[in-house]
Amino acid sequence: IVIEATPAKVHEILNDLARLDDWSPYVAMDKTVTSTVSEKSVGPGAVYDYVGKRIGKGRMEIISSGPELIRSTMTFFNKKTEVAKTEYILEPEFEGTKVTWTLSGDRDLQGHLIGTLFLDKMMAKNFADGLDSLKKLIESK
Repeated sequence: IVIEATPAKVHEILNDLARLDDWSPYVAMDKTVTSTVSEKSVGPGAVYDYVGKRIGKGRMEIISSGPELIRSTMTFFNKKTEVAKTEYILEPEFEGTKVTWTLSGDRDLQGHLIGTLFLDKMMAKNFADGLDSLKKLIESK
């Protein structure tokens, strides 16, 4: 998505886990979500823990952060613990900042089949909804 703001402004919001509930599609879809953020909420080492009836329990930790790329580790504590990597890629555009949100990780055969048939489409929609909320949040200021 392209957000009408500077990369620095977009980075400021994405790099602060205390702001995640302001635009997260998962908080919007599961009203039971409760979250906590580590004392250090900005940049590498910042941790966001959450739990909700619909989305389960998990943790996000910022691993690295620069002006054009923020990398985090996602840990999902469901029937079995799974770890994935997520990235926010920020690219300056004439109109503002192009933001790309990715999630990657390893899947076993069952996970691959479920992912291919269902999960990937659902996650793409959730990411699109989240980026749209992020855009509205930033452009409304």
